[in-house]
Amino acid sequence: MPTLSLRRLAELTAALESGLSLLRRGNQTSPLFTPISFALRSLEPDIARAALTLSLHQGPTIRSRIAAPMLAATPDETGAILGDLVRAALLQPTPDGGYRFRPLVAWFLESRAENELLHPARTAAIRAMVTERLRWTAGLALALWPKRPWFGEVFAVVTPTFPPAERGRAVDEFDREYDNIKAAVFAAIRHGLFTECVQLALAVKQWGYETGRTADLVEVMEHAATAVESLGDPVLAARVFKELGTAYEADGSFDAAVAVFRRSVELARATGDLITVASGLEWQGIVAGQRGDLEEALTLLLGARSVIRSDAFPAGDRPRADTLLSMHLARILAALARHAEAEREASAALRYFDEQDEPGNVLRATLTYNDAVIPLGRTRAATDQLRHALNRIDGRLLRPQQLTAWRAIAANERADADPHAALLALAHAAELTRALSLVSDEIRVLLDEAALHVDLGDPGQAAQRLQVARSRAATALAPGAEHAKILVDIATAYDNLGDPTTAAECRAEAADLDLQLLSNRSTHP
Repeated sequence: MPTLSLRRLAELTAALESGLSLLRRGNQTSPLFTPISFALRSLEPDIARAALTLSLHQGPTIRSRIAAPMLAATPDETGAILGDLVRAALLQPTPDGGYRFRPLVAWFLESRAENELLHPARTAAIRAMVTERLRWTAGLALALWPKRPWFGEVFAVVTPTFPPAERGRAVDEFDREYDNIKAAVFAAIRHGLFTECVQLALAVKQWGYETGRTADLVEVMEHAATAVESLGDPVLAARVFKELGTAYEADGSFDAAVAVFRRSVELARATGDLITVASGLEWQGIVAGQRGDLEEALTLLLGARSVIRSDAFPAGDRPRADTLLSMHLARILAALARHAEAEREASAALRYFDEQDEPGNVLRATLTYNDAVIPLGRTRAATDQLRHALNRIDGRLLRPQQLTAWRAIAANERADADPHAALLALAHAAELTRALSLVSDEIRVLLDEAALHVDLGDPGQAAQRLQVARSRAATALAPGAEHAKILVDIATAYDNLGDPTTAAECRAEAADLDLQLLSNRSTHP
């Protein structure tokens, strides 16, 4: 059998990498581009021009409804053009009814478009794509968040193409179009479409926040903040900065969050926008609570309440704003062991959102209610309410909150001496940790399962869960404070299992990580 020398293999690899680098830079002389160039030359000039125009599309999937305004063509004409491009092997149909260019084709066509399409034509195609994407997104936003403060105001200037009444379909569409809408945010900022950038970013941020897809939310909202400063609208700027703050909060960047919340409040006070003033103070209180500064959190939340209950606050917005505040206030009151006050605030929030038929906020309020009433011995009432809230929520929304709810149910069932029901709840939680790629939470669910197997008198199953937890910590967690803390939690679990030797090993690993962190800080202060 012929063999390939390592020297020749290295030469071929280097040549391939060099060729790909040329392709990415749009070098049209590469022989890899020859069949693409031939396919393009075989088309009618108008169809070839359409291929170049569509190569300007941003996002993984081209929809015919987006292609039509980009091409300035009717739906029938667009369908015929897309069919020609598929037959020429330049476009690929996607399983969900869209189209996409192969990567090499996209690189080639984009470089040709830069040279062969006049700047006004390129700009018009991008504007058409962004505008049509926004019209669809506006309909989705109005369908999904009809009671979200000022969203209707932001999107009212857009003529939606998606029927706002169809909420169930809106969830499907937004899930499918999320990456395309996100790409449109970046296209809008690059081409100076500042209003459209802000509108699209707000919708992306809200969807990402509610579904746990927080990876790019900070970047998206930073683009929106840049765009809104170019618009010179201080009212909109205050609101956008507040939303940027919530993106930082979701990312765990608390210092950055507090800074932009303060800026949002400052701008909102100057323009008399008391809704944003109250919301900015409220979010500062939320961040303070997450940092463990409970008294500061309480002061900020009560400050927000005084704004909401002032005569100058818009009367129509007061009930909802006050109820949202009650949820966060109840959590802080519960942490301060002011349980009766916490229950009162949480129950009021729960009743309001139940009456308003807002399943997402019912789930949020129920989590707060659980924290408030568990210390009062109301475990069964809390568990029943959590199950009721989970039954009402669309399974694709608020998945981080669903995870919290299932873990709370498991803890409650364990407290009520029903370990089998607790294990079933943890199975739901484990599924969510995998769907959301939350390794730390996955490990904590494994620790919860191990504790339940100890309760059931099955140390073998408990040890197996702990072994998996230790393996996941070693292979999937980056070295850091979170990794060290989880190792300590695993050590405690081994102590409870009666295995002090393995517990000591885990504590030693945690101590090594802590020393490594201290060394890194002293080397790179």
